[in-house]
Amino acid sequence: MAIQFRASTNVLGILLLPVFSPRPISSPSSTKKSVLRLIPLSKFGDELSFFSPAFDKKRCCISRDGKFTPSDDNDEEPFELFIVEENDLPEVALFIVKAFGADAINLSSNEFSAFEKRLIEPAMDFFNGYTAVTAFTEVLWGLRIRQADRVVLSSVKEILASSEEEKEEAIAAKMPVTNDISPPQLPEDMTYKEKVEACNRKSLVLVLARPSVSNDNSSSKWESIDSNIDIIASVELRLQPCDAKIPFSLPWWDEIERNAASFLGIPKDQSSNHLQPYLSTLCVDETYRGKQIGRAIVRCLEDIATTKWGYSKMYLHVDGENPPALNLYKSEGYEDVGRRWNPFWAGKAADIGYFVKNL
Repeated sequence: MAIQFRASTNVLGILLLPVFSPRPISSPSSTKKSVLRLIPLSKFGDELSFFSPAFDKKRCCISRDGKFTPSDDNDEEPFELFIVEENDLPEVALFIVKAFGADAINLSSNEFSAFEKRLIEPAMDFFNGYTAVTAFTEVLWGLRIRQADRVVLSSVKEILASSEEEKEEAIAAKMPVTNDISPPQLPEDMTYKEKVEACNRKSLVLVLARPSVSNDNSSSKWESIDSNIDIIASVELRLQPCDAKIPFSLPWWDEIERNAASFLGIPKDQSSNHLQPYLSTLCVDETYRGKQIGRAIVRCLEDIATTKWGYSKMYLHVDGENPPALNLYKSEGYEDVGRRWNPFWAGKAADIGYFVKNL
């Protein structure tokens, strides 16, 4: 008999793989629509080349208004590229965790009898439920930290849609009003540590989503978490040091690990301190793979990094044991940097490729 432990269950390791094949998310059974609170990326269409006619072929499956229609059925509501806001972060975290799979233990169907499974499953379900909640909490916490200076509360959006006087009052009250796609502001009088901290608080997270249909009959372990949006893809763009380190979900772990490496005298290239665009957690629902969604989203982020952020390189990590992801990035012009974050405690993470593209 054997119990299979899944390698992907380490919560800190959830964000190690930039692209993965998530499990299909079950189709909702009810017709009750929820309110969509996300900010359309097309709102910033005038600031990006991605939505211009010249980008039509490069945009693949995404239209000029930022929408993706999964079929020829005119009655099916299209998905759209959105910037997430504060109230949407739980659903984004839920998508990431469900897609990666948070179950720590699976029973080997070939080596357990039906009776043995009945004996083991209650304890296994309890443990898997615990790891799932832990994973969700950490991913959500990390998203909130990395989005702290980017997200917009729904109440603020309503103010922004009103008069200029109310907008000024919101700013005076120090309410978060950032709702653009600008890069982190890094003035020259900032120390390097302050710049890294600023970057850690202004990631840009995009999702391809639409209003969801609630499933009142769900018996999932996630049933207590309301889902207002149906997400089929997500991605994150941030500025990161070029030291080949794979970022944790919680940014302070990165600082601790880099400080530990420095304390132990582990050498590093001085250029690794440069802060450059970094693409991470590109997730596409398995049901919608093969439609060039991932390729379109990569090109969208590249356009933001150049057109809006003013950079000329994009970095990312990709596992060589994930051929579809590796082939996607290579076909888009990404090349292995030839450098790895390889302190003695890195383990298998040191084998994950660190790639760059000149934009």
